[in-house]
Amino acid sequence: MAFISRLGVDTVSVEYASVSADTMRGAVIRRDPQLARVDYRLVRATRGGFGEVEVTRRVWRDGTWAPALPVQLRAIGDSVEIRSEAGRRMVPAPSPTLSVLGSGALLSFAVSEFLRLGVDSAALPFIAPVGGIGGRFIARRRDERVEYRLSGGFAVARLRRDGWLEYADASASTLKERITAAKLDLKRFRAIELDWTARDVGGPLSPRDTLRARIGDLTLEVDYGRPSVRGRPVFASGVLGDTIWRAGANGATHLTLSAAARIGHAEIPAGRYTLFVYAVGDQAALIINRRVGIWGTQYDAREDLQRIPLTVALRQPHTERFTIAVVDGPRGTVLSLAWADRKWTIAIAPVRIP
Repeated sequence: MAFISRLGVDTVSVEYASVSADTMRGAVIRRDPQLARVDYRLVRATRGGFGEVEVTRRVWRDGTWAPALPVQLRAIGDSVEIRSEAGRRMVPAPSPTLSVLGSGALLSFAVSEFLRLGVDSAALPFIAPVGGIGGRFIARRRDERVEYRLSGGFAVARLRRDGWLEYADASASTLKERITAAKLDLKRFRAIELDWTARDVGGPLSPRDTLRARIGDLTLEVDYGRPSVRGRPVFASGVLGDTIWRAGANGATHLTLSAAARIGHAEIPAGRYTLFVYAVGDQAALIINRRVGIWGTQYDAREDLQRIPLTVALRQPHTERFTIAVVDGPRGTVLSLAWADRKWTIAIAPVRIP
């Protein structure tokens, strides 16, 4: 069985898996945030969940796969023992399931474990040995589908009659990806691995960038992630489904002002701030927030300094990768945020000291 995970029109991971008796084996190759391969072996427990798991992760570095980083998991009573380079720890986890980013086979296992309970909703232990340890697979039935919780929203999954995943759609969550079953044999899986390693396709899908500009005596800096459209209707509902958008991707977007600035109608003191965009239809506002050093989804309205209306221009020339710029115009300097066919602008200038 094989699965492909896509972000818009771009493939970000491929997986090949097989099952024999009570054992599931598979491998996932993923491009983001770096080219990496995760191999796993999961043995089901008779009472539900898994009994033991072996996971190894390798990253592509300097033209070869780096040494493996192994993790072993073993269910003991209502807990899971986790052994890795970091040592040994116990996690409370009765009937645990396993999470590897981009894995449709392991998601099939988690959904099957939920359906096996015969309840309308449940929270199962969701162990992520790569990139994190604990969590909950919070699921509920939605007709023939199962809705489950991800960071920043819910995703929807549907199993085929044979128990394997037909699809999992996380486009309404912050992950934004969609996993689908694929007609991919082991030979083709290995060919994709060779192609990706030969081209060294790994790297952040939304790379960081820094805008630096000087307006008179004012120096400003904007550090932000730059997502691509990837064929998606990014403004179909807010921005990628978010009414409050991080004005970028991944880590929060930060604005640093060397001196007081007038942004739109508001006077903003010198300092470092986080930027968000409130967007509904053709209405938008720039949110300047005091809370800094955060992930882009950790918005707290109590820390808002200002919400300032943005000028919205629709049906603009296509901008594939989100771009923030300082632009001189006929009415003065503006801060510009452009993506897809839309551009938001707001006047910015140093505060004049009498």
